[in-house]
Amino acid sequence: MLELFLPKDSHRIRFLYLIGSVFWLALIGIGAMNMRTYLESQGSIKFDEIYYFFLTFHGDSGFFIFIEIATVFLVLYISHLRGQELGGRLLSLLFWTANIGAVIYFLGGPITGWYLQYPLSLQPGSFIGIYGIDYWISYVGIIIISVSFSILGLRLFKVVRDTILRTSSILMGITEPFLGIVAVIDILGIFGKTLSAIIPTSVFWIFGSSSDYYMTYATFGLLYYFIPYYGSRPISEKWVKWFSLPLLILPILSFSSDLLTWPIPVPLKIMGVISSYLLSGFLGLLIINLIKSLNMYKLGDVKSFFSLLCYIGFIISAIPSLLLPEPFLDTFFHNTYYVVGSFHSIIWDFLIVGLMTGLVSFAEERRKYSESETILLNLGIILWSITSTVLAYLMMEVGYFGLIRREIIYSPGFKPIMVFMSFLAYDALTSITLVVSIPLWIFISSIKGPKSIKKIVSRVSIIVKSFSK
Repeated sequence: MLELFLPKDSHRIRFLYLIGSVFWLALIGIGAMNMRTYLESQGSIKFDEIYYFFLTFHGDSGFFIFIEIATVFLVLYISHLRGQELGGRLLSLLFWTANIGAVIYFLGGPITGWYLQYPLSLQPGSFIGIYGIDYWISYVGIIIISVSFSILGLRLFKVVRDTILRTSSILMGITEPFLGIVAVIDILGIFGKTLSAIIPTSVFWIFGSSSDYYMTYATFGLLYYFIPYYGSRPISEKWVKWFSLPLLILPILSFSSDLLTWPIPVPLKIMGVISSYLLSGFLGLLIINLIKSLNMYKLGDVKSFFSLLCYIGFIISAIPSLLLPEPFLDTFFHNTYYVVGSFHSIIWDFLIVGLMTGLVSFAEERRKYSESETILLNLGIILWSITSTVLAYLMMEVGYFGLIRREIIYSPGFKPIMVFMSFLAYDALTSITLVVSIPLWIFISSIKGPKSIKKIVSRVSIIVKSFSK
């Protein structure tokens, strides 16, 4: 039982983080689809609190735990592919403490949004959960999450050999504490020790700006394994090592680019804008470095195809995000759906496709995909990429025309677009479910257990195979 829940074996730990990633991704999707339902009805007095809870749940579960767990899975799995097995009971223990922290946080029923921002974060009306006047307990959950991932990041940095994976790990290790500091500030504020709102907001964005890149760097680590594996060598194999220090420092320095609408000193704003553009440049060079390796597409190999779509997805999603650090445009777009579409494009087209690449590769270690499974996987990821890209760009377009984010009440003229976006969201959800279900079935069908369980699995497998034919 101990080995089941707190494994030391590296393979089981990878599987634990993979299942955790898929679990939280599913919860994020549930939160998103509930939001879409409420948005189509344009709100009501009865359901607005529920909408804002799902808005917070969707954003916070992605921001505070999914990104981190998926990052750890990719770091562990890519290290495994490169011949390094990372195990130990500490990794599995920290997985559970982080998840327990998330449960403690969400039991408070927060509806304030993922800024943890003064003064809303200090008001009992910003929580609808089980703690009542003791809603500060929710912030204890965030502290537990922060400590867990700080230790995880530092531990992985110490043992991982791959340069870009080490950069991802140490960035997590040194910036996750800022999330915990914000929670401590909020708890002190609840008990009367308040600060200027700019202080906790700035501290939060030191974490927030950096956390965007935990999984980004891990996904680059995945591309730097799979694309050269199937194609030729990159232009320069030293670029990643040369860029490791800027890739570590620039996300931290760019925190003020998220505060361009705040009254912060102009030099601080300039630092954030310059750091954001420099960081985009270094990531662009990393992508260009792989161009020589793109003679790698193989129709019958899902890892090859998924890697190629992940590469393309980064380019598609990075272009519109380049507008946001520009101060004038950020002021114009800051509270609109343009921002929502921009960062969702990066998540959907690049990070999620990268996670799916790791998932299908990990499952294929159990057994090879059949021809029909390969077709379904490729079809699923194509549909996901198309629908998610259209949805993200549509969000950016309506943001350009003034649709405000985080609001359930909006101009009736946007209603048809909201309905169409919901249609695209359901289509994308169906596509990604198809992609996830096949590898998960391979894991389930390979379980070694009692004969009764094996018999049930065998019968279901026969039904699934007959259906796929």
